[in-house]
Amino acid sequence: MDSYKRVLFYCWGTRGDVQPALALALKLKKLGKEVKMFVTPPSDDMVRKAGIECVAATESIVWMLDVLGTCDPADTSICGLIKQARAMSKMHETEQYKAAIQADTKAGYDLALAFKPDVILHAGYEYGIWASVGEALGVPVVRYDLQPCYPTAKIGFFKKENGKIPSCCLPLAYMMYNKNGISKPQRPRAMELRKLAGLSLETHTDGSKLELPPDLPQMCAMSPSFIAQPSDWPAFKEMTGYWQMQSGVSYSPPAELTAFLNSGVPPVYIGFGSMKGDPDFCKQLSTMAITALAHSRQRGILLGGWAGLTAQVLDTSTEAGKTLAKYAAENIFELQSCPHEWLFPRCAGVMHHGGAGTVAAGLTAGKPTIVCAIFSDQPWHGSLIAEKKLGLYAGMIGKMGGEQLGDLLTRMLADPVIEKNCEAMGAAIRAEDGTGNAAKAIDRALAEFKYPWPMKTN
Repeated sequence: MDSYKRVLFYCWGTRGDVQPALALALKLKKLGKEVKMFVTPPSDDMVRKAGIECVAATESIVWMLDVLGTCDPADTSICGLIKQARAMSKMHETEQYKAAIQADTKAGYDLALAFKPDVILHAGYEYGIWASVGEALGVPVVRYDLQPCYPTAKIGFFKKENGKIPSCCLPLAYMMYNKNGISKPQRPRAMELRKLAGLSLETHTDGSKLELPPDLPQMCAMSPSFIAQPSDWPAFKEMTGYWQMQSGVSYSPPAELTAFLNSGVPPVYIGFGSMKGDPDFCKQLSTMAITALAHSRQRGILLGGWAGLTAQVLDTSTEAGKTLAKYAAENIFELQSCPHEWLFPRCAGVMHHGGAGTVAAGLTAGKPTIVCAIFSDQPWHGSLIAEKKLGLYAGMIGKMGGEQLGDLLTRMLADPVIEKNCEAMGAAIRAEDGTGNAAKAIDRALAEFKYPWPMKTN
């Protein structure tokens, strides 16, 4: 299979979820492969602009973000978590959502029939569905993840702060997550696809008992310089390095941004990506961020994003609010979006939610990092960054006020150990070729891995 030409990606999620896959798609295209992607909007626009053919799903990630926008993500109490879970469950029960999922299952399968891929790549959290497409077409499938998602006793479970679970229990934690957090919720849709494709609901095409998914080759798009590949991983489970875009070097910044960057010392970046919440959450985050900058006397760049960071929501009815607004007007530049790979090297440090893509960009740029986590893999990233002295971990969002975060900023930016470690880490990651390593891993998987269903041979 070393002569494979056509590659089909199935991607779900926010920009931070899709962009690494897009980086790999661009690498494969550069290597002469024909690539298509099936993507949840609005990231399909980013994919097309990058020059990769794309089919947009009916389901939009905006739906999920709008639901989260009715909640307060900073409320991690039992009541707050229940409210978020109920809001998501309510969305999943709507006729619009059900119809979209049904349409996307068919559209994803029809795309594969028309494109006739030689290999399918898909994100881990939808593996049960799209692995069955590969089985139906008799072509190999490779799973990818942005976190370590195969059982190991060497890496803390990525849904918890590092060290929270004893090492002897870690393999079980990973297995339970894959079974109950991924495979079980996806099984009904996978069964629907198997019916559509005429596949058995009990066995694979070789007669073996149905497993969703079977034990496929799996890539983790993380840097082995940041997290060493576990020694207890089997063959075909590989830490490839971060999959990062190179297009940022050609980014043309607005004249106002260039003027701001040239007008003083490097600023601190603060952004929370796709972490959308209700208006109170937006106001809380914005006030916290600007207070931290003012308290530490740092210039800053606020990236609005889905979180909507802006000085416009400050409460200027108080003297404290007026003081913050004045500081922001004189020392802070606001942007809705900007390529991290372009912006971060021009900053003194970064403060963010700890999402996988933003962590990768900050570490690659060699910049000290403060993580204010909200959910998912973010506390894990934050605790690892602090443990490795690459920055500081502020805990879950809302646990610290703006002045406390300002003290952390001052402490971090003055720490020579953190500065030295970040410079070394940045150099190590920049020397890696994550997408190139992934391309080689795909080559090996196609040449050597024994799939559980019959494969077409050339």
